[in-house]
Amino acid sequence: MGFKINVAKTKTMVFENGRSTHIDISIYNTPVEIVQSFQYLGFHLFKNGIFLKSQKINAQHASFSLHKLFQIFETTELPVSQKKIKLFDTLVGSILNFCSEIWALHPATEVELIHTHFLRSIFGVKKSTNIATLYGELGRVPLSIYRKYNMVKYWKKCFHFMKTALLKSIQCLKS
Repeated sequence: MGFKINVAKTKTMVFENGRSTHIDISIYNTPVEIVQSFQYLGFHLFKNGIFLKSQKINAQHASFSLHKLFQIFETTELPVSQKKIKLFDTLVGSILNFCSEIWALHPATEVELIHTHFLRSIFGVKKSTNIATLYGELGRVPLSIYRKYNMVKYWKKCFHFMKTALLKSIQCLKS
């Protein structure tokens, strides 16, 4: 007994800019629905391939978590410390940087705004405070640095995997 695809749950999406290509895809003579966007493992993908909407959705989810984190801070009265920053990185930063391996080159201003809002709030400073000074005082860097680091690690892993797979293929051909 083998696997059978559930065509009713199957969807397809064509990544393209501007124009709308019409294609007909069928499985078991049943047409597959073509969608404009879909959610894969919690990350939203859109047919234009631009991550602006995805990044805004991530930022919105992180904003909810940040609000809850601030409620925790109010009830526990933790001092400004690395513990608060660690909690932010764990509970909010993980949402902000979710799937960043693929969208790290996007500027993600919404994501950075949430990060800077957190930093200003725990220090109790105005919006006009220089963010570079705030980063320096807390020993932080913009989240874009972490995203680019994750992206390079991911590329390295992919390259290593492709190189290993290619070598295995060549060895199989030789024998």
